[in-house]
Formats: sequence, structure tokens, C-alpha cells
Amino acid sequence: MNISQCLNPDCLHKNPPDRTNCERCGSKLRLGERYRPVGCLGKGGMGRTFFALDEHRLNTPCVIKQFLPLTHGQVELEKLIKLFRLEAICLRDLGKHPQIPDLEAFFEHEGRFYLIQELIEGQDLLKEIKQKNRLNEAEIRQIFNSLLPVLHFIHSRKVIHRDIKPSNIIRQKDGTLVLIDFGVSKQLSEGVATTVGTVTGTIGYAAPEQMRGVVYPCSDLYALGSTCIRLLTGHFPEPNGTDILYDPIEGEWQWRNKVTVSSNLGAVLDKILQDRVKDRFQSAHEVWQALNVRHSAPKSTPSYNQPSQPSQPSYTQPSYTQPSYTQGSYNQSSYTQSSYTQSSSNTPTNTNYTQPNNQSQTHYSGNSNRSSGRRAASKYGIRSSQVNIALESEIGINYSKLKYLLDQHNYKQADQETY
Repeated sequence: MNISQCLNPDCLHKNPPDRTNCERCGSKLRLGERYRPVGCLGKGGMGRTFFALDEHRLNTPCVIKQFLPLTHGQVELEKLIKLFRLEAICLRDLGKHPQIPDLEAFFEHEGRFYLIQELIEGQDLLKEIKQKNRLNEAEIRQIFNSLLPVLHFIHSRKVIHRDIKPSNIIRQKDGTLVLIDFGVSKQLSEGVATTVGTVTGTIGYAAPEQMRGVVYPCSDLYALGSTCIRLLTGHFPEPNGTDILYDPIEGEWQWRNKVTVSSNLGAVLDKILQDRVKDRFQSAHEVWQALNVRHSAPKSTPSYNQPSQPSQPSYTQPSYTQPSYTQGSYNQSSYTQSSYTQSSSNTPTNTNYTQPNNQSQTHYSGNSNRSSGRRAASKYGIRSSQVNIALESEIGINYSKLKYLLDQHNYKQADQETY
């Protein structure tokens, strides 16, 4: 913080913080008279990044990106300038998302272009994996579930990132993942899925069609999938071009024998990394649904507790009324309906029954045998003529015929009707 870094690529001298011009080359040390660079963060094919302080905002930390392409060809230079401007536009339009850096300024200074953006404090996933060797399935799912909404956000705004990889994903101290470096992102025209153009991306992560200058939203999903299997297995492309996870002769990924994952995650990774575009997931939402699918639980086998004494039955079937009972409102929360499916027919008004003082109330859960009410009545000395059967139960079972047989004292046939 006690220095002012010169931005001249041929100088880069470190000056005292109170200097306004470099004491070695004479270059101005503040961009726009407010952004003071204090140290170099790194460099790439399109320039350098510097840690800086915004002196107009109480020395708020920020990042300066200096456009410094390696190429000297005029045509290629113009393309790269357009890409750099596009990054500024993307950050301006997308930076209000909490997982995308915000744009603060974009201008030209002493013949070079500069982009000022929000500082994202944390560690990128490439540095993280060097410390942990590999990530487990739960951590991979967390990456998917955190970044898929971000991709949905940018794709819905006709933007494709085109360079998703571990070093462009920063994990903040609170665990939030932030997607950075929109320097090679692609703005799609209305109604056009892709446009042939400059080849961008990183070998080992970019989709096959991207290496031919064509991109789709699923190209970003492919790059996210390749990022995840590398973090999952701990294997990355070698500087000499070899890649233990990809067989160029067969044209397929070979990661399954390197790690064990659930069938669900394995199927998602296999599909997201298909070579043919049409065989992949086409949107971030599709991947999200496939990863977070919930299978319905199997219906439980009904179970009944037998009473220990005839005077205290262990359950109450809400399908009959004893003459001495008081009819009231039915409290639906007194039992669980999760193990059966509600009938599509019109459900009659539910009914609740007040237990007599000498009989305990016990709630039931799960499927119920429709004969249990009548059996309970006969077992504990209640005559069938005293039983007033509801014409239709709460789950749609019609008792009209059973009531008729009981009224006719045809108990044998009535007993058969309940099975």
C-alpha cells in the first residue's frame, strides 16, 4: 500500500505513494486522477492486472486490467481491442449479479486501454486444488449448484463466457463462487445461436466446436463439466499437450476409472461432455434439473398396532360413527397422508369423532384397510346395526353397498365386500 506501481510495461518501477509521476520514466501514476496501482497481480495473453486503490472512494480496493496484447498484426489487434471493449460492456451489463465482478470504469490512458473492476477477494479453484489434491462429490455438486444459476443469468442475456476453467472461478471467504474474466465472452445476436469468429478458450476445457470458432450456450456447460471432472480427479492437461483424461483417438473422456461417484452425477457429467452438441444438455436449467432430481419415496406397507385390551383399542378408523358419539369438525393434521395418493374424485367433508371417556384416542399413519372399522366394531362388542358407515371415505372409497348389506343384516356378504 505504500507504493505507487508504474503501469508502463517497459518500466514497472515502484514509486513512493505520494508521487504523481514515475521517478524513472515520468509516466503518470494515477489513472483518471483517482486509481493508484500498488502492485501487479498477474499477466496473460491480453495484458496485466494490478491491485489498486480508488482514492476518490476512501482508498477502496479495486482491480486494474491493462490491455497489452502480444500480437502486432493490425487485423488481429483490432479484434482483440473489440474483445477488451466487450469485456467492459459485459461487466457493465452483468456485473449487478452478486457472482460477477462489477465494472467501475473503462478508458484510454497514454495510448493504452484500461478496465477498472470490483476486486473479488478469495482464491481461485486452481490454487485451491493444488492444496487439496482433489474435490469430493459434494464439493463438485456445490460448484454446479452455485454456478449454473450464473450461467443461466448470462445466457439469458445473450452472453457466452467462452473461458470457464478453475483459474476463472474464485471462492470467496464465505464460500461464494464468483465467475471472472469475461475478456473473451461472446455477445450473441438476436435469433442467432452462434457466429463463426476468433478461436478462443483454453485447450482441455473448451468444447470441440469452440476450437472451430463456433459457440453455443452448451459450450459453457461443456467447459464447466470439464472443469468439474478435473477438480474431481485431480488430473489436468500437461504443458506438452498430453491429457490423461481425454483420448484424442477415440474422441472421448476417460475419467470413470479415476474416481467413484454416484450414478446421478456420473450420468450428468457424461452427457454434459458429449462431443456432439445435440447430445448434450442445452441449458443450465436442464443440468440443474438432472442434478437435483428427486425420486418419489415408495409407498410404505400399512402397519397396525393390535390393542392390548379389548376395552382400549389402539387405533381409531375415521369411517364410522357410533350412535353415542358427537359429530364435529375433522382435524386433518391428526394423521399423515404422505404414503397414499389422494383420489381425484370430489372429496366429501371430513368428519371427526370424539372418543368416549373409557376409550383412548390413537392417530394412525399410512394406508388403511377399509375393513378395519367394521372389524374393530365387531371385535369389541359393537353390533353392526349400530354402525353408521359413511357413504364415501376421505380417500374416495364408496361404502354404499356395504351399508346396504349391513342394513339387510347380510353380514357374511358384507364381510366379503370389505376385502
